[in-house]
Amino acid sequence: QLLEQKADALLKLEILTYEKHGRRLLGVSREALNRITTLALAYRLKKDERYLQQLEREMRSVCTFKDWNPSHFLDVAEMACAVALGLDWAGEYISPELSGMAKNALVEKALKPGIAASANNFWKGVDHNWNLVCNGGLAMAALVVFEDEPELSSAILHQAVETIPLALHPFAPSGVYPEGVSYWSYATAYLTLTISAFESALGTDFGFTDYPGIMESSNFSMLMAGPSGSYYNYF
Repeated sequence: QLLEQKADALLKLEILTYEKHGRRLLGVSREALNRITTLALAYRLKKDERYLQQLEREMRSVCTFKDWNPSHFLDVAEMACAVALGLDWAGEYISPELSGMAKNALVEKALKPGIAASANNFWKGVDHNWNLVCNGGLAMAALVVFEDEPELSSAILHQAVETIPLALHPFAPSGVYPEGVSYWSYATAYLTLTISAFESALGTDFGFTDYPGIMESSNFSMLMAGPSGSYYNYF
């Protein structure tokens, strides 16, 4: 019922457009993720054609953006996650034309910029949330287009498996996350999505859940919540 309510509310909204706030497109990417996943899952469960039509309109719009703002690569990663999950969850229902457009957008606007030797891709060598979000979004995109672009997708997946461990070390030894609870939520949400995608598509999590503190970090999140419901947070 909650999912239906959310999907019904989305039917009343204007389609997303390319609108940066300062140097970021991140707000649009996050809203795309919210809308596309909600509509795709709602359609799978309810088969209400209105949800599929709105999903196609939203996906078509973001896939025709001039870019996904690689100068602030979180924007690319979250949009890639949105389109990849839309294709994975509803690809059998959307039109072949839109499916091709979406896969091309993932390749041109996410995977190619994500493999490039560029200062925008500093996140490959860091140990904080950018690593897990950017690698995660690209990895999901690579899995979705693998059959069409095996070489490029393989390069992206190898890059993810090689560099994600850099961002797993800060969880050690007991799960206390140095960026605080809100960034723990952001980073770990994408890590969880990535692990789930790897397990379902490839049958392995590449040992990520065995790193010290990863599984224990859920306790850190709970223990930082006060009786008021607010979190003790820091960065």
